[in-house]
Amino acid sequence: MPTDADRTAIEAAMQAYFDCLWTGNADLWRHKAFHPQAHMYGIMDGEAKDWPIGEVCDRIDARPSSKDFGTERQDHVLAIDMTSPTSALVKCEVAVLDKYYRDLLTFLKIDGDWKIISKTFHQIR
Repeated sequence: MPTDADRTAIEAAMQAYFDCLWTGNADLWRHKAFHPQAHMYGIMDGEAKDWPIGEVCDRIDARPSSKDFGTERQDHVLAIDMTSPTSALVKCEVAVLDKYYRDLLTFLKIDGDWKIISKTFHQIR
């Protein structure tokens, strides 16, 4: 089963995940949170969307950050489900600019590192 070190590694990746959304530093996602082959999924304008994480990072680089926008920092983990020694699911909520989201992040332990391999989001407001 997963160890305390596994949970600590996932929590560190989550901190990088939240810090990126707050500061706009997409390198935190590129190098600390997401696997390079990760994808992000969601419903936008009634249509299912699928974006490679590199494309999402480029969009983060091009926009003002939540910090610059003056948004109150709101981010927290709701649950971490360590489903196996090599997979986990994290449910979290986060403010991005003027919107608030609930995210489901699937982690895989690849070559000893815990990385997000997929993100599914829902805009709450």
